[in-house]
Amino acid sequence: MGEAYGEAFATVKKRYKRSLTINWHPLVTTLLICAAILFMVLGWYSTEVPVWQLATACGVALLALMGLFGSRFRQGFES
Repeated sequence: MGEAYGEAFATVKKRYKRSLTINWHPLVTTLLICAAILFMVLGWYSTEVPVWQLATACGVALLALMGLFGSRFRQGFES
């Protein structure tokens, strides 16, 4: 029974890992990370800013996070 649970977990993990990654060029991911850091410095993650600024900052941060898990970004540092 434990073996079946292990296989089911591995299958679900593989599926979600595939769906949560974006294989952009590493430069695009790096630019998104820099933009997310800039938005943090500018204070766009505060609830006191207009909604469009908060939504833009959160969207850029999520795209950067998804790009970090892409295989092309990791391969850029491994070679």
